[in-house]
Amino acid sequence: MVKQVDIISYSVKLLNNKIYFINDLYKKLIIKYHVKDVNKTIKKLIQRDFINDRKAASIYLKNLIEYKLYGKRYIYSFFERKNISKKLIDYLLKSYSDEIFIQNKQSLITELRKKNKTEKCINEFLLRKGYDIDEY
Repeated sequence: MVKQVDIISYSVKLLNNKIYFINDLYKKLIIKYHVKDVNKTIKKLIQRDFINDRKAASIYLKNLIEYKLYGKRYIYSFFERKNISKKLIDYLLKSYSDEIFIQNKQSLITELRKKNKTEKCINEFLLRKGYDIDEY
């Protein structure tokens, strides 16, 4: 039988290497440990604030917007895949103005035009990045 301390130490080791959402950590632990033990561990980690979806989402959101230059559509899709509520996504997105998305889109367009990409190629790229073609 696996001790609870072993699962917690493994979880903390994982959390030291990467930011996990609760659901992602659960999936990772369930591969190796029993459901009952994983549930107890997740509860303890939440109580001790070692794992917090709001904090993780905030960090991921900053990365997606400021460094990866993704648009709102991609961001919603990303967080929905991670089982983050639309309410939380909306709350976090309020801290970013539309101006940031406009600037990001313009910088992507400028960079692609420097590489002599066609308008069709630019539009497809923007769609993949989560921008509407006629948006902004």
